[in-house]
Amino acid sequence: MNRIRSLSLAIAAVAAIALGGASPVAAAPRHGITGHVTIGPISPISYVGASSPTRPYSATIVVTGKTRSWTVQSDAAGLYTLIVPPGHYTVTGLSSGLLPHAPRPVAVDVTASTFTVVDLRYDSGIRLPGLLPR
Repeated sequence: MNRIRSLSLAIAAVAAIALGGASPVAAAPRHGITGHVTIGPISPISYVGASSPTRPYSATIVVTGKTRSWTVQSDAAGLYTLIVPPGHYTVTGLSSGLLPHAPRPVAVDVTASTFTVVDLRYDSGIRLPGLLPR
């Protein structure tokens, strides 16, 4: 009897999938926080009116929610993604010392079925006194 019931459930699942029904396997969450971490400037010379060049940066990022915190590491390309439930979060980039300067924490809201983009820029601290005219 159990064998017939198991076979019937398997046939029903295959039929539901074939007819466009929902998969019996739950879909992966499609909401969270993602972003790109950079550091700059990467040259001690800055020109008035010119943007400062940056490069990707591997950093430790802490995401704090109402009842829980997560830690994620950006990769060598500076990219990170963290799946979290919908809600309000604070994204904080960590720094192991005085330099580089970590960015200020960012408050974000994550809604269902979306990834909230939070790009972080670390300050390398590389500067020459004053700006050079171009």
